[in-house]
Amino acid sequence: MSYVDGTPTVYSARLDGSHLTRLNLGVSNSVAISGTPQFSPDGKTLAFIGDNTIWVKKGSAAATQLPDYAGRHGSHFPTFTGQLSWSPESGRLLATASTDGGNDGGFIEYDLAARQWQQLTAVPRAGNGVLPGYGDPAFSPDGRKVAFVERIGSAIGAAWGSEKPGEEFIDTMDPAVPGIVARTAKIPGDYIGLAWQP
Repeated sequence: MSYVDGTPTVYSARLDGSHLTRLNLGVSNSVAISGTPQFSPDGKTLAFIGDNTIWVKKGSAAATQLPDYAGRHGSHFPTFTGQLSWSPESGRLLATASTDGGNDGGFIEYDLAARQWQQLTAVPRAGNGVLPGYGDPAFSPDGRKVAFVERIGSAIGAAWGSEKPGEEFIDTMDPAVPGIVARTAKIPGDYIGLAWQP
C-alpha cells in the first residue's frame, strides 16, 4: 500500500524488486481503501476495506462487497479499523470493528461458504466493566485459536482495579466459542506485533 498524492494505492512486485505493478482492485477510484489488503492463504482471494465495507476479489473478476453486517447483529453499524485476518483454510475472514464512535467494538467473523457474519467478541469485557480496544487478530496455524492485543483505552480501567489506561495485554480465544476471551499475558512495553510459531 502506498499513498500517492494522498490516495491509497495498492501495488505488487516480484521478490527481486522488478515488475512493480498497480493492482486493479476492481472498484471505482472513488472508493477509499483503508488498511492493508490481505490475500487468503490459498492465494485465490484478496480482501480489503473500502468505504467502510469489506470487499473480496478473486482473480481478474471485479471485487464484490460482503453482505452488510448492520441489521443482522444489533443496531450499531460497525466501523472497520483496517485489520483483517484470514483463517488458515481461507474460508473465514476476521474483522476488527468498533461502534458508537470507537467506544466499544470487537471482532466479527464472516464465513464465506455460509455467507453469514458471527459476533466473536464484544466489549466492555465481561466481568470487569473496562472498555478495552481489541486489535491485530492472528489465527493460529491450525485455525483453532485467535491471538490479539487488548489495549485499555479508557480511564474507566483505573476505577476497576489494577488496569490502567494504555496498558496492553495479549489475549486468546477459540472462534468456535464466541464471547470467551482468555487474557494470556501483559505486554511489557508498547505492542509491536504478534506471530504464531508454526
